[in-house]
Amino acid sequence: MEASPTKSDLGITSKSRMSLGYLERSPFIFIVFLFIFIIFGVNAQDGLSFNISLSSKPFVFNQYLIIPEKNNKIFFFNKDFSIVKTVEVGYKNYYLINQQNLEIYSLEKDGSISFCRIDSELYEQSIKNIRKIPDFKDGFFIRSDLVFYNGGIYDVKNSKVINLQVNGVRYVTADDKFVFVVDHYDKLNVFSKNDGNLIGKYNLGANVSGIVFIDENHFAVASVKGLYIISKNDFKIQRKRDFPKTPRGLYFYYPYIVVPTIEKIYVYNYLTDVFVAFKYSKITNDYWYDSEDYAFYDYDKNLSYFTVDTFTSENNFDILYFDFCLFGDKLYFINSRRQMFNVDYRVYDYRKKKGRSFSRTFYTRIGEFLIVDTDNWAFSNQIFEFAKTRYIYNFSHSNFPINGYLVVFNENLYWFRVYRDYFTVVPVARLVYYQK
Repeated sequence: MEASPTKSDLGITSKSRMSLGYLERSPFIFIVFLFIFIIFGVNAQDGLSFNISLSSKPFVFNQYLIIPEKNNKIFFFNKDFSIVKTVEVGYKNYYLINQQNLEIYSLEKDGSISFCRIDSELYEQSIKNIRKIPDFKDGFFIRSDLVFYNGGIYDVKNSKVINLQVNGVRYVTADDKFVFVVDHYDKLNVFSKNDGNLIGKYNLGANVSGIVFIDENHFAVASVKGLYIISKNDFKIQRKRDFPKTPRGLYFYYPYIVVPTIEKIYVYNYLTDVFVAFKYSKITNDYWYDSEDYAFYDYDKNLSYFTVDTFTSENNFDILYFDFCLFGDKLYFINSRRQMFNVDYRVYDYRKKKGRSFSRTFYTRIGEFLIVDTDNWAFSNQIFEFAKTRYIYNFSHSNFPINGYLVVFNENLYWFRVYRDYFTVVPVARLVYYQK
């Protein structure tokens, strides 16, 4: 496991003495320097950069890497990361790989639906405006044949509208037989895909983070009450695993179900019934806590001694982005987290026998890899990014990605760092190590 930076690494030393030029104006300038940006990042030369705005996670079709772009295009990259084909697509898209074909179902803002099929030789067959949804306002694909809009379902194949009787929608998905809707009251509503009849309504706890289909007969749901494995035959709970904190997503790569929280990553092996947890790297108090004696020059150029004591009130982390991938016999995770904390300063001038207190709010941003060996569940953490600032908007700077993805392509694992107007591709082998 990579060692955490020490105070000396951050430029903080006990009983430090500042030169005259630094603090002629105010002793509190020193405090500002304590919390200047500190970034541990990856050099841009370690990866390739592309001036493309990614709209979603890249995926692989045959020997090609598919890059979805925000401006209604997808790019086909070959193994050398050269663009070999560009295809115009719709406003919202659903991608389906069938044997040797990539099928793209596109939805436009006016409710028109188009279809495009691309084979392994990159031959393109397109059909524009095969359907138009009546009374369309806005919607999105649930499956290639189902569009959710206006609180109901449009069956693309049969040109049929299925109305759903539900109190608002927080999450919706579907399989071949059922439509699963989590309403505003965190109830799981199950409807028949054929006619929209309600099959059942289930209370599985607040903050349902998603639904994943494990096989033809089972699906999984995560909430504050735990991870549920449920049978689709009778909708009974087959297995349940508890964990603290609120789930921040639900991910599946057979046979592994992954639930991240603000403190740990929980991994469930559906085949072996093993349920394990792995902690994120702990950012020690050395990053933001300090109690030291410092010497300053005041306005009169008279040396005064101050003691600066700080007390930190921490808030929980927010997960900015999270992704995982199975590569070989190891699970690779990537996450970026942000935390807000308050620091109370107590400053005392021993010579003048005067003191004062003040507070500041700071933010941290932490990026981390975590690697798990699925044979023995040994794991390692590695921080690839750390920053601290008083202003949260500093994290919107181009130095910080807005998303991150792990993609297996051409028998290699790549890390996509997604910025607002471009992305970089870095082989994970250059960045992480495995330590038993």
